[in-house]
Amino acid sequence: MSETSNIETLLAPLCEFLTKELKAELSRQGHAATGTLGESVRLAVRKTATGSVIEGFSEGYGRWVDTGRRSGTKKVPIDALLGWIRARGISAEGRKERDLAFAIQHSIFQHGIPTSGDKAKTAWITRTLSDKHQVIKSEIEKAVHDFYDIVLNNIIRDVKGSMT
Repeated sequence: MSETSNIETLLAPLCEFLTKELKAELSRQGHAATGTLGESVRLAVRKTATGSVIEGFSEGYGRWVDTGRRSGTKKVPIDALLGWIRARGISAEGRKERDLAFAIQHSIFQHGIPTSGDKAKTAWITRTLSDKHQVIKSEIEKAVHDFYDIVLNNIIRDVKGSMT
């Protein structure tokens, strides 16, 4: 009986490892106000016409957490800021939450994110992938080797079986 060769299955452990590492980097950087971004992070293997790709998914604002946000660009949605204010338990100190959200929005619009210029709080994706480059390369090489080893063994078994 032939062994099944499936590159998606062979790459699944790498996807799980990278998902865990990305979530850990988010946590290390302190991006866990609501937990929504961390919970949304996942990687999966997708077949293409020419092979397979590993794709990463997260909430849409994950890219801003990765790259930061330049000043003077599109404003952060007030509803998103209200959710963040509530999750962080930030006191409005006599001001309404909405007023505080507008003040934060204005500050981000003027100064960008991170407003302190702390680059250690950005690049949760790029830093993780860069730091894990050797592991990624090694695991992909191993998965491809195992895939073709299975395929070749199946061909040899089928040829031997047809000769008897």
